[in-house]
Amino acid sequence: MVEAKTADRLAEIIRAGVDALAAEEGAAMTGDHSVAGSVSLMWAPHDGQLVVDGERDQVGVFRRAEGDRWVLAPVVHGSCDDWLADPLKVRAAEPTDRVRAEAALANAQSVQRVS
Repeated sequence: MVEAKTADRLAEIIRAGVDALAAEEGAAMTGDHSVAGSVSLMWAPHDGQLVVDGERDQVGVFRRAEGDRWVLAPVVHGSCDDWLADPLKVRAAEPTDRVRAEAALANAQSVQRVS
């Protein structure tokens, strides 16, 4: 049987661990990598999901993982080649990012229609 003092200390350690994991998970979802911790939880997009590469400040489409990098494709096909991105600098696209991507796509389509 475990003494009450030991059980209380164990519960305190478990709560601290759960809180640390929750903080890291929240940071991973928002792209805040300043949260220090020993366990790293990484958000992973699904194929075709709009994401933002923070290093390039560019909206892209997630294609696949390739080694320790993610392959992202341009929203406007043919505007540039696919590129490799650091997963730690990629975040899910927010509504404003989606508008930015849709505007780029609409502009590209209107240029094609005019040409």
